[in-house]
Amino acid sequence: MNENSTGVKQKVTGTSPEDRRTLLKNGYSPIPLKGKGCYVKGWSKGDITSERLDEMESSHPDHTNTGLRTGRLCVVDIDIVDPEQAKRVADKVQSIL
Repeated sequence: MNENSTGVKQKVTGTSPEDRRTLLKNGYSPIPLKGKGCYVKGWSKGDITSERLDEMESSHPDHTNTGLRTGRLCVVDIDIVDPEQAKRVADKVQSIL
């Protein structure tokens, strides 16, 4: 959730250019994706800035999804179909981290 200028919390889905700017302001390195891939040359190198996102978005308008560059960001991807088992694994991960 993100708090807008009026203090109202709003969900950040990461799929719009505005959401990418919010992610960037919160310390993440968002990149535009086409499906699950990024086809922007050099996307993995250099700093991600608002200006760079502008360039990526204008040169690749078909990149409508958003990814986060890792490196400093650590993630746990839980790809478990069974909801009860997924919850148990997520709870365990949260207790460890």
